[in-house]
Amino acid sequence: MVVHWDDVANSQLCDAYDCPDKDRMYSGVVAITQSRWFQRMWVTLEYLQSNRVFILTKDWVIFHADAASLCFQDASKLSMGRQCGEAGDES
Repeated sequence: MVVHWDDVANSQLCDAYDCPDKDRMYSGVVAITQSRWFQRMWVTLEYLQSNRVFILTKDWVIFHADAASLCFQDASKLSMGRQCGEAGDES
């Protein structure tokens, strides 16, 4: 399953999961939780029932890790790879 978060940037996902700056991390988490996508309960239930979920961001980037692995790992151990911090990401 691919979910399109058309109001969340790849850089906001990166900030939420792998940013040492607490203010940027908080801003990323807020952007995710305030996404229009989470306003529809049935969509959230589909997300919870899916085995693998990938996130397509508003800048048309498929976030490199599936959503479940982000939820169940210690964020400090995640390697965000090349996608986070690449040119074109919003800061």
